[in-house]
Amino acid sequence: MDLALVKKLLWKLKWYILVVPIVCGGITYYLISLKPKQYTSKAQLATGITDQEKVTLGENDNNWNVIGNKFANFLAFIDSKEIISMVSYKLLINDLISQKPFRRPSQEEFAKAHFTKKEITDLLPIIKNKFDSLILLDKNIPVDKRILDLINLYDYDIKSLKKSLSSSRVLTSDFIKVEVKSENQYLSAFIANQYCQEVIRFNNYTEARRFGNSLSFFKDLMIKKKTELELKMDTLRKFKENSQLVDFEKQSTSKLDQISELERNRNEELKKISSLRSAIEEMKRKIGASGSTAGEDVLQNSRITSLQDKIQKLSQKYYSGNTSNKRLADSIQVLRDELENRIYLISKNTNNDFEEKSKQELITKKLNFEIELSMAQSNYGIIENLLRGLKGNISSIVSDEGGIAALEMEIEAAKQEYISIEDKYNQARNISLLSGGNLRQIEFGQPADEPESTHIMLFTLLSAFAGGIIVAGAGVGLAMVDQSIRTPERFEDFTGLKPLGFINRIGKKDINLQELVELFHRNEKQKSDFEQQLRGLRYELIKDKSKVVLFTSLNSGHGKSFTIFSLAYSLSQNGSRVLIIDTNFKNNSLSVLFDNFLFQNFMQKLDEGRLLSAENGQNEEGEFFPSKILYSNNDFVKRTGFDNIDIIGSANSEKSPFEIFNDRDFHKLIIALVQRYDFIFMEGSAMNDFSDSKELMEFVDKVVLVVSADYSISKIDKQSIKFLTSLGERMLGGVVNKVDKGDFK
Repeated sequence: MDLALVKKLLWKLKWYILVVPIVCGGITYYLISLKPKQYTSKAQLATGITDQEKVTLGENDNNWNVIGNKFANFLAFIDSKEIISMVSYKLLINDLISQKPFRRPSQEEFAKAHFTKKEITDLLPIIKNKFDSLILLDKNIPVDKRILDLINLYDYDIKSLKKSLSSSRVLTSDFIKVEVKSENQYLSAFIANQYCQEVIRFNNYTEARRFGNSLSFFKDLMIKKKTELELKMDTLRKFKENSQLVDFEKQSTSKLDQISELERNRNEELKKISSLRSAIEEMKRKIGASGSTAGEDVLQNSRITSLQDKIQKLSQKYYSGNTSNKRLADSIQVLRDELENRIYLISKNTNNDFEEKSKQELITKKLNFEIELSMAQSNYGIIENLLRGLKGNISSIVSDEGGIAALEMEIEAAKQEYISIEDKYNQARNISLLSGGNLRQIEFGQPADEPESTHIMLFTLLSAFAGGIIVAGAGVGLAMVDQSIRTPERFEDFTGLKPLGFINRIGKKDINLQELVELFHRNEKQKSDFEQQLRGLRYELIKDKSKVVLFTSLNSGHGKSFTIFSLAYSLSQNGSRVLIIDTNFKNNSLSVLFDNFLFQNFMQKLDEGRLLSAENGQNEEGEFFPSKILYSNNDFVKRTGFDNIDIIGSANSEKSPFEIFNDRDFHKLIIALVQRYDFIFMEGSAMNDFSDSKELMEFVDKVVLVVSADYSISKIDKQSIKFLTSLGERMLGGVVNKVDKGDFK
C-alpha cells in the first residue's frame, strides 16, 4: 500500500472527514433526545447455592464447576416463559382493578381491539384463576386468545417484558441481580419485586412437585425391596429348620470331631476285642477240660446280665453324644466296677465247689475277660453304627449347604438393593427438607428518584468518531484497491517505462481552442505551474534531439491532442518551429480543435504528386524543395494563428495509415518537412483499439505514451506496454496527464 497516496487521498477527503462526523453526531443527538425517559429499579435474590453456612446431611458439594452449572441452569429457569407470564398476569390484574394503573390504553385503542367493559370484567376472574393456578394461556382457546390480546394492548406481553427486564449473577456470589427499566419508576419497582416473588413461587412449586415425586417413588421402591428381602430371609429360615442345619461350619466341625473320636474309640475297642479273645483262649487252655459250668452260671446270672445291658445302653448314649461327657463316663465306670464286684462275689460263693483255688482264679479271670469281650463287641457295634450315621449326616449337610449358600447370596443382593434405595430415599427426604427457604428475596426494588442517563454526549461523540473513522477507512480502502496511475512514479512502477513528466488536470473534460489559448493567460499561479510542467517536457524533447515524435495512448480520452498542442506551444515560446500532423484517423480531435477539415485536399495533393508549390513540383532528380511550401487556402499545411506552430489536418477514416499512404511517398514528405521544422508531432489512435500507432511508428524517430492519471492498467494494456517496451531506445517515455494537484501535496 502506497502510504503517500493514502495521505494524499485523506487530504482530498478532509472536508468529508470533517462534515460526516458532525452530521452523524447531530443525528445521534437528535434521535437520543427523542427517546422517552427510563427509570431503573433493582432487586436481588439469594439462591443458597454457594451458602457455606447451611447445614447439610450429605457431602458439601461446592465444586465451582458444579456451582457454575447450577447457576446457569437457574438463570435459564428464571427466564422461562412460565415466570414471565405470571408477571404479565399480575401486571394486567393490577391495572384492571387499581385506581392508579401503571398503563391505561386509550378508548380508541380499546375500540380498535374490540374490547368492551363487560368483556374485560368477565375476563378478570379467568386471569386471576390462571395466575393462582400457574396455568399458561393457550392462543388456540378463544378465551385465552382474548386475554393475550388484552395483555398485548397493555404492552405486558412476554416479548415486551423481556426487553425491559434483565437478570444476571453478581460476580461469583450467591446473588442474582434483577434490573427493570420502564417509563414509570413505580412500574419498574413493581415488576422487579413481582418478578422475584414469581421466581420464588414457581421454584417452590416445581421443587415440591419434583421432590414429592421422588420421595413417593423411592418410598414405594423401598417397601417393595424390603418385602422381597424379608421373603428371602423367611425362605432361608424354613430351609434350615427342615434340614436341621443351623450353622454349617459349626455343625460340620462338630460332626467331624465326633467321627474322629468315634474312630479312635473304635480302634481301641478292636484292639481290646483282639486282646480279650487271646486272653480267653489262654484261660481256656489253662483251665483244661474240667467240665466245670461255673463260668456259664456266672454269665447267666440275672444281675450280671442287667448290669451288662445298662453299660451297653450308657455306652451307646456316650458314643452317640459327646464323648467328653464326664458324668456319663463316670456312670459307666461305676457300673463296670459293680459288675466286677458282682462277678467276684459269685466266684467266691462257688469256691467250695472247686477243689483247687488256683483253678477258680483262672475261671474268674476267664469270666471277666468274656464279660469284657461281650461289652467291647457291643461297644464296637454301637460305634460302627454311629460312624455310618455321622458320615451320612455330613453328606446331607454338604448338600443342604449349597442351597443355603444360594439363598444367602440372594438375600445379600436383596439387602444391598434395599440399603441403596433406602439411602436414596433418605437423601431425597433430606434435600427436600433442607431446600425449603434457600431461595429468598434479599433486596426489594424501589422507585428511582432520577431517570437513567441516556449518555447522549457519549453516544454523540462515539457516533461522530465512528463517522470520521468510516470516511477515513473508506479512503484508506479506496487507496488500497486503487490501481490508477496518479503520479509519474506510479506510472514507472506499473508500466516500467520512463516518465518524461506530467500535466495537471485542467478541470473540464472537453476544451476548445479558445479555452486552450486562455489557459496560457490565466493568473500567475496557474500559469506558472502549467508552464513549469511543460518546460520539463520540453527539456526532455530537446535533450533527446529527436525531431519526429509520435504521441499515442492505450485508450482514447487520455489527452493526446491537449498534450501535443500544449507541448508545441511551449516549444514555440523557445523559438522552435513545430508542425502538428493529425494522423489520428479514428478521432481527428486536433483537426476539430483548429477547425481544419482539409483532409481531402491533403489526399488530393498526394494523389496528384504535388506536395510542393514549385513550378513543376519537383526538380529533375525528383527532390522536394520545402522552402517553397506555400500556405495558401489551397495548400494542406495551415497556420494555427500561433507563432511557429503549423498543422496538417485530417478527417476521420476507417482505413489504417498504411492503406491511406498506399502508393504515396509519405516518408519523403516527412523528410522534406523535417528540413523546415524543428519538431514534427504526430498523433496516433488508441493502441488497444487500433493498429494505427504501430503503423505510424515506421515514419517517426521516437514514441511518447500519453496516459491519464486516473487510468488503471488492465491485462490488455500490458500487451500494448510490452510492445512499447520492445521498441527500446525509440520509446522516449510517457507523459502523465490530468494529474490532481493533491497527489503532489
